[in-house]
Amino acid sequence: MIVKTNLYDLVSLWDNPDLSEKYVRFELQWNKTKKYRHDEIIQIRDLINTLSLQYEQLDGFIYSYQTPQICKEFDLLKIDESNLIDIEIKGENPSKAKILKQLQQNRHYLGILNKSSRYFCYVQKEKTILELLDNDLREITIDDLKSAILLIKDNYDINLDEQLSANHFLVSPLNSTINFLNNQYFLTEQQRTFKDKIFEILNNPDCKFIGLTGNAGTGKTLLLYDIAKELMSKYKVLIIHCGILCVGHDLLKSDKFDIISIKELKGDDKSKLDILSNHDIILIDETQRIYKSQFEFIKEFTLKNNVRCIFSFDENQTLTKSEKRNEISKEINDLCGKSIYKLSNKIRINREIASFIRILFGKENIQPNQLFPNVKLYYKPKNSWRSFIDYLENKQGYVYIPYTPSMYNFDYYEYNRDTSTNTHHVIGQEFNKVVMVLGDMFYFKDGKLSSFKHPNSDYLYTSLLYQGLTRTRNELALVITQESLFSSILDLFNFTKK
Repeated sequence: MIVKTNLYDLVSLWDNPDLSEKYVRFELQWNKTKKYRHDEIIQIRDLINTLSLQYEQLDGFIYSYQTPQICKEFDLLKIDESNLIDIEIKGENPSKAKILKQLQQNRHYLGILNKSSRYFCYVQKEKTILELLDNDLREITIDDLKSAILLIKDNYDINLDEQLSANHFLVSPLNSTINFLNNQYFLTEQQRTFKDKIFEILNNPDCKFIGLTGNAGTGKTLLLYDIAKELMSKYKVLIIHCGILCVGHDLLKSDKFDIISIKELKGDDKSKLDILSNHDIILIDETQRIYKSQFEFIKEFTLKNNVRCIFSFDENQTLTKSEKRNEISKEINDLCGKSIYKLSNKIRINREIASFIRILFGKENIQPNQLFPNVKLYYKPKNSWRSFIDYLENKQGYVYIPYTPSMYNFDYYEYNRDTSTNTHHVIGQEFNKVVMVLGDMFYFKDGKLSSFKHPNSDYLYTSLLYQGLTRTRNELALVITQESLFSSILDLFNFTKK
């Protein structure tokens, strides 16, 4: 919930930090996790004294607004139907480059509101006010800031959480490639922190290996490709994708990204060396799927040459029995030591769908009053599910992800219809709306979702299902072809008669 406040009220208890925090938390309805900064309250008070405006003229401000998922924070916002001002507060005098970058980011982010906007920074120590004009900073007078504040009316309500949805800014380099190439995206605070630490390590020639990990939806691929894009200005960078290359990869390659599929790293040692040679940094995406022999070859090549290697991986995203047995994630952890960075904040997949998937796989229990408005469950018998999938694809905009079939054994083949997309093709990608089918290869045993053997003895249906479901950004649909399985899933989510 976004609560507007009067700036005089906000700083009214500036000389009593404990009481001020209690009041601000109540006034703005902050939860316990929201950080209170008393030094910022003092700095805002100093700004108010400098402005010398009347009480009613400082009404309607939004203080310390933090966007959902990305957690981008704005110090002071005031918005009406046509206008917007953003005032960032600084105590010391940071470099102008940092202020410029922050205000440019704010402009990009708030630009989606389509308002006449102005962006300011108040530096308390210097008593100066800087404004972003085009792509430069200009020092302005206090009267200029007063005029900007007084221009905005107070009686305007706006749902910033809805209008600044993370979906507009958290792009996939593989599915929103043009936006990625045009820098129309943001990294979360955690991603930015890890990026800075990784660049520090890359400046240490003694450190050869870095690991980047995290569960599905935490933004590993975006961060990896963002790092690669910045490194390309100074180094020869090779990206190895441990899966099937998609259209997004082709677009990146056309923009001078050097990307190969792990399948290209085959043959004799000379052929592999021809591919890896003349590169300074190697980045490997979905490394948990790499063959052990390929992993060992890259490791030895890195150790023997003036090369660094960054592994991006998720041990929960293995698709086959052999990938699980290889335990590549353990190998990476042993190799990288302390140079492992684990992303923990889910940004791509929303919390509701992430929780649904965990409950479906028995990794957590449903909570009281927990609802799933963005998850649809459909029972469709085997003779009608296919036409219903066509309806969801063509009329509702869902992406259907079938299971990767066996090349030789055609059991359950009806669930792997002729399509250019399957669970192996979508590795590393994401889609706004996903639909999958749970057919008669699935069943519940002791309250846990299980599956019969895949026609390819190395594949695991439960792993393929997990891979597909975790490609979802906004809406998920499950089409279930058995009444007993449908009943078990409904029981799991407490949808039973009382």
